[in-house]
Amino acid sequence: MRYYLIRRWNFPVSIDGTIIDIETSNVNPEKGEIITFGYFTGNTIKIFQRTDPSERGRDIFNRFIRSALQTLPRPFHAYNCSFEERWLGVRFSHDLMAKWREKSDKGKQKLKWPKVSELISLSHSYYKLEVEATGKEIPGLWERYRKTGDRNLLFKIIYHNLYDLIREACLILWDETTADVYAELLKRGISKKRFLE
Repeated sequence: MRYYLIRRWNFPVSIDGTIIDIETSNVNPEKGEIITFGYFTGNTIKIFQRTDPSERGRDIFNRFIRSALQTLPRPFHAYNCSFEERWLGVRFSHDLMAKWREKSDKGKQKLKWPKVSELISLSHSYYKLEVEATGKEIPGLWERYRKTGDRNLLFKIIYHNLYDLIREACLILWDETTADVYAELLKRGISKKRFLE
């Protein structure tokens, strides 16, 4: 029996180190388990989706992840990396959310910390195509898969992980300057309306 599916995509950009994104069956590591392990390194995204919901399947998948973490190039990047650190037990060098969290906490109006999908939208969002599951839907999709064995549910999880990895790569490209540019524009009181005047 295969314990996980593997999907791979190549891109015309290259990432230093490794962006890591996981999906879990619960937000609490004491109650849930890792069901998806995805990473973007070099010019390749690879996603490993667990298919065997048994304890044996969980143990094999966790051993695979521990082994992969030993060989993937550093530094490790993630959006809100404290989540990945809690689950994976490794330190991340670059929290892609850090600058955006800082910008949300500053100023007269405190903003909620943004989801990565709120910072970077993909084309299907513009056309209102419902092809992507939300992070909140992932545990339910996994539970339905456990009950029905319907692999289409796993592909919804895989594509969510893929889209997050693409967004996180965009943030690496934008991270160092864009958050500062936005902050400067807001500080100067420059709004979209004023740009158009």
